[in-house]
Amino acid sequence: FYNKANAVVSPTKTAIDLLKDHGLNVKTYAISNGLDLTKNKALQVDKDYLRKKYGLSSKFVITYAGRLGVEKRIDVIVTALYKLLQQDFDVQLLLIGDGNATKKLKKLIQKLGIRDKVIFTGYVGDTHQKQQLFAISDIFAIASPVELQSIVTLEAMAAGLPIFAVNEGALPELSQKHVNGDTFNEGDSATLARVIGNVLLD
Repeated sequence: FYNKANAVVSPTKTAIDLLKDHGLNVKTYAISNGLDLTKNKALQVDKDYLRKKYGLSSKFVITYAGRLGVEKRIDVIVTALYKLLQQDFDVQLLLIGDGNATKKLKKLIQKLGIRDKVIFTGYVGDTHQKQQLFAISDIFAIASPVELQSIVTLEAMAAGLPIFAVNEGALPELSQKHVNGDTFNEGDSATLARVIGNVLLD
């Protein structure tokens, strides 16, 4: 069907490559989805007030935002947090969103003994509130191997956060080592902890 077109546009090179793997042979263009930068930007906020409001007391905050789905592999981020805590980093994890993995994640957090180090905000639909949460964060982490773009990662980038993303799907198009973050292999919580730790030490 797409081959009947003069050209096909997709938001990432990754998505175009998937189509080409399935026989697409017309001209293609990768044109990213955009963000309203009047709404998505680094905010000046009262960090002490907001961190206290959300129960954040550690020196550093790692944040994930998006659906808490099983396929998003948030367990990798939780395990990386545990490894960072074992290395004596004063850090907490802020999980913005809700989904079918919430109960499983809470069980994992309980098992690891880090219940006081993980904050669940629930679903946040308001852009300004999400940007406030990004403003009190130090790191954005995403371990989902199924992203064809990831708007929330673009939002975190617009907020000025370093991005630590799994080396799968379109995420390597967004996170670049020594530029705005780093990547790690799928499921590799040890490397995620190491690359985040390197930035927290700098």
